[in-house]
Amino acid sequence: MPELINVIVSLFVVAILSAALLPTALSSLASASTSGWSTSSIAMFAVIPVAILISIIVLLFKQVST
Repeated sequence: MPELINVIVSLFVVAILSAALLPTALSSLASASTSGWSTSSIAMFAVIPVAILISIIVLLFKQVST
């Protein structure tokens, strides 16, 4: 039972932090100036928000499965 409580509290904390921090981080990434960058750098820069979201989802599934 204590493990279940730990998982629930962890999920709650991750959800609250994600909801508070992700919109600001993603909008900052979207508004960054990439005018002097190469095409490949710009393409890789566009993948960062997707990587952030995937890592949070993996973290949540890892937390639930333990």
